[in-house]
Amino acid sequence: MPLIVRDHTWTQNQNTVYISVPLKGVKTANVHVICTDEYLKVSFPPFLFEVFLFGPINEEKSEAKIGNGVAVFTLQKRRDELWEQLFTNIDKDKQKQIREQAILKVQEKEAEKSKAKAARIQQEKKYALETMMKLENEERDRIQKMKNEECARATAEMDFWRETQRKTAEENENQQKLRGTGILDNQPVCQKTECANATPAVTVLHNTGNTTSGQISKKQKPKDLPAPRSAGCIKINFTPRVFPTALRESRIPEEEEWLKKQAEARRAVDTDLAELDDLKEEERNPDWLKEKGDKLFMAGNYQATVNACNLTIMLNRKIPATIPGIHKLPYNIADKNKTRP
Repeated sequence: MPLIVRDHTWTQNQNTVYISVPLKGVKTANVHVICTDEYLKVSFPPFLFEVFLFGPINEEKSEAKIGNGVAVFTLQKRRDELWEQLFTNIDKDKQKQIREQAILKVQEKEAEKSKAKAARIQQEKKYALETMMKLENEERDRIQKMKNEECARATAEMDFWRETQRKTAEENENQQKLRGTGILDNQPVCQKTECANATPAVTVLHNTGNTTSGQISKKQKPKDLPAPRSAGCIKINFTPRVFPTALRESRIPEEEEWLKKQAEARRAVDTDLAELDDLKEEERNPDWLKEKGDKLFMAGNYQATVNACNLTIMLNRKIPATIPGIHKLPYNIADKNKTRP
């Protein structure tokens, strides 16, 4: 049951009531206040201050300051008058009804505040999203504008280059025509028979009009061009590799180890042993024969185990020491094959 605070103080004037409630050493964060037009409650466990006001107040204009171990309330009266006392005398049913109404009112206010806060947050998110989209659109428009300007500039440069090439081609064509027909338009081209007998440096032109014949125009001597370069073929020889992959420095030790093992296996396989003629490719592998011998030994087939061990030793003489169980074979079987691991 809470402890009722009775050592509060209050003062008033025509339009304001001042109430001071000591907090009894309780932290400010643990103080809860409920205030309506006719009810004031201050809860700071285990203490409780509750008052049913003598007259109505304007809760919207009222204030509460909590700190320094005291809660000070400034309540604005709805009517300018002096109260006879702070409390009003009402029965318990009426008090219960006022409490319930105050709690409902506070809950409604909290719900409205939460709704308003959620709406504000949603509005802020919407504004932030719109602002971001606006900035992105502006950035996109700026980039598109730069692309269009660059495209227009490149197109203008291309058009200018094409026009320059066209003018150059026309000038070259006109020069070739002037070289072929002569300097003057009214001078015909010389006949082939006459030009053939003329010297390479000059060309004799005959005019059919009143102009005198024998005019000579000198042709420009062609420039001495160098002879075409002789074609050739460059041969490139690559270092031969056994592996189809590119050479890597980190894999060199592994490749050398693998090549060494393959060379030893080939030397063992190439030996002139009659026992190896009928073996399959996988049976020529010493490791496979070793595992096969282990399985045969576990199955109790000692004769086949000895045969597998003999072939393994023929292929690789470093393996016998690693074959488990060979020393447990009957001596007569091992002696029969002349092999005692």
